[in-house]
Amino acid sequence: MTVLVCAASKHGATSEIAQAVADVLAERGCEVTVLPPEKAGAVEEFDAVVLGSAVYLGQWMKPARELAERSAGAIASRPVWLFSSGPIGEPAKPADKP
Repeated sequence: MTVLVCAASKHGATSEIAQAVADVLAERGCEVTVLPPEKAGAVEEFDAVVLGSAVYLGQWMKPARELAERSAGAIASRPVWLFSSGPIGEPAKPADKP
């Protein structure tokens, strides 16, 4: 199975999560390609997709959102796993730590 693993990352931590996921998939026999979302080409080339993003101000970073939007049809027609890294609740950040 070929798997595309993409993650938008501002400081590198989310990219490290993506690489850890890719490493486990590869250990289990998948052929894995790891790319930042802005460098990902046709999602149709892959059997499955892992897409993630760091979360800032309660939303995914623009490159991950853009990949999801431009590849929505292809993503919807194959196995997909989405992940977020960062504060994702209400409030989006602790009130005492701006």
